[in-house]
This record gives sequence, structure tokens and C-alpha cells, in this order.
Amino acid sequence: MNVNKTQEESVMTVQEVLHMEKGSHIELPVVGWVEVMEVFPSYNRTVFLARPVDAGPESAIVVKSFLLTNTADPQQFITTIQGYFDKLRSYGVRVVHNIQFIQSHGDEGTVLIQTEKYVGPNLDQWIQKLSPAAGVGEIQNIIESVLTSCFLPLLKARLPENGQPAERLSNRLEIGLDFLGRNIVCRKDSAQEYGWLAVYVDLMPAKLILGCGAHGLEVPEPQDPQVRKLGIFRHYNLAGLLIAFWCHLTKHRPEWGQLFFKAINRFLKNRELDSVRSEIAGYMSDLGPRVKKLSSDQVHKLVSGWTFEDVFRFRILACQIASFKEPSPPLERAMSLLFSLTHFQERPLEEDAIARAKKLIVELVEL
Repeated sequence: MNVNKTQEESVMTVQEVLHMEKGSHIELPVVGWVEVMEVFPSYNRTVFLARPVDAGPESAIVVKSFLLTNTADPQQFITTIQGYFDKLRSYGVRVVHNIQFIQSHGDEGTVLIQTEKYVGPNLDQWIQKLSPAAGVGEIQNIIESVLTSCFLPLLKARLPENGQPAERLSNRLEIGLDFLGRNIVCRKDSAQEYGWLAVYVDLMPAKLILGCGAHGLEVPEPQDPQVRKLGIFRHYNLAGLLIAFWCHLTKHRPEWGQLFFKAINRFLKNRELDSVRSEIAGYMSDLGPRVKKLSSDQVHKLVSGWTFEDVFRFRILACQIASFKEPSPPLERAMSLLFSLTHFQERPLEEDAIARAKKLIVELVEL
């Protein structure tokens, strides 16, 4: 992993870096002039695909920009990401490399610009464009490839069960991932065991247990205890990683939700990861496929007492219901809105968002 620094005066302004549009021509420090080919959705940064104007498509790079406040130390931020990268590699996670960092300074703060070679479309993009004719086997191969390359190595990072001998390992991890399809790039590769190459590409913010013993989650770090508890489960627990992974895949292709779940479960069963299967089953105990038989009144009753603590259960229930529906634009819009309403980072969800999520899940039953 390479780190490049710029001078204090940058070629770009902070606003230019953070507000990209497809077709724009911009001059990146160190890199030079590039054309923006595609802008990717992201909650906490700007991410876009760019091509140097004097080179072909094979020279495409992914640019990720992150605004740091004037009180943040960019070099410390880079050092933390370097440590995260090294840790992932040491466990065997297939992770993007040949990364460069550039600092762009302005009155608003410092924009940390990360560039990396474009490997291919991310998993979400592959899933969205796969035709029904792709077949069960192809979908299973993609899931197997991703889990083998980016999830399985984390078994080496498991922490001991609380109060148990060191050899009694839990599903809790000393290093985390934001294990979503948008953070994993894939391409077909016949040299790989399952015919696909999968690479984890999200290093920022680093998911590391910090020197103070706290889990790194976001920038800025959330202080709310419930936010931290949920974030740690999602990012630093093997079961939490897979629940988030399944939910986001199902969001994009609800009609394949049960197929995705079976592929994940098959992976775990074949590798005798019974504790992970058991924790997932416990978390989803009343939210299995049987919810397809529930009426809207029954779903209303089920979710009526849910709070922010149940945010992942909102998504699980929505995905279970949607996976038994025929694909349609209204279903696609409803799922997108549900995930938007239940998205959080450093603060808990507002009561209005929770109320709207409950109402939307009930409406899903009737779609």
C-alpha cells in the first residue's frame, strides 16, 4: 500500500472533490486530469470511477474522498488504515492493494483522497444485472467465492468466549468488515476455485479495536451506547456480518432472497460453522420464511413494540416478506426506502423514521 502526500495547496477544492458528476473532467493531485465515468452511492464519502484522459479504459481507477475536520490528523488516519490493511492481509482476507492517498486541503478541512486500480464491478452490480437464466449454480458460485475470500479468513480473528478457556472461541472478532456487496468487487476468473475472483475494497474507516480497547466504527466515532452495540454486532461478529450481507443482497434482488440465504447456510454447514448458524438462527428465530403467511394485521402486531434496538430485525423481516413477492417497481422502491429509513451511523434513528419503517413493512405485505 503506497501513500502519496501533496503540498498544502491542492489542485482541487474540497467542494470539487466531494461533488462529482458523471462526465466531469477534473484534475486530481498527483494523478492528473481524469474523466468521471460513474459515481457510486455512498453515505459517508464520495466514490467515483475515473479514467485518465490520456489512457484507455484499462487504466480506470476508483477514487474515494473523505472529508476530515480541521481537528483531525490526516497522517494518523492514513496510519490507521495502513494498520487495518496489514491486519486483513495477515489473516488472509483478499483485499485491494496498490492504494494511494492524496491530501487535498481547504478551509472546510482536509479531504483524504484514496485511489486504487479498478478491479471490476462490485457484487451488488453483478447481482442486479444477473438474469434469471444465470441459474442457481452461478449464484452459489459467486456467494462461495466471496465468502471463501473475504469471510472465511476471519475465523483466525475470533476472540475467546467470555470467561472460557482461550481455545473456546466465540463469533466475536478482533477485526471487522463492512460486509456489504458494494464493498466487494468481483470478476469472472476461471483460475479461481469457484470461477470468480472476489476482493474486499473498503478500508475507510478502519474496523479495528483501537488502543483504548474501543471498536473503530465510524468517523466521527459514535458515542451512543446502543449505536455502538449494534455497530459492533454488524461489523465484528461473524453472524452479524452474514445477516447484513444477506439483507443487502436481498434488497437488490428480493426474489432471490431465499436462494441467497440457502447458499450462505450451505457454506456454513459444509465448513461445520455450527456456532455461526446457531447464532443467526437465534437472531432470526421468529423471522423465518414462515412470515410469508402473516397478514398485515399480524405484521403490525409483530413490529408494534420494536425500537431502534430492533433495526436489523426491521430489515430481516422486510427481506423475508419481499423474497416471496414478484419483482416490481413498487417493491423495489419500498425496499430502497426501508433501507434508507433504517440506515444509521453515529446517531440512533429518529422516532419518525422508526414509525415510517413499521408502516412500510406492513404495506409490504399487500404489495
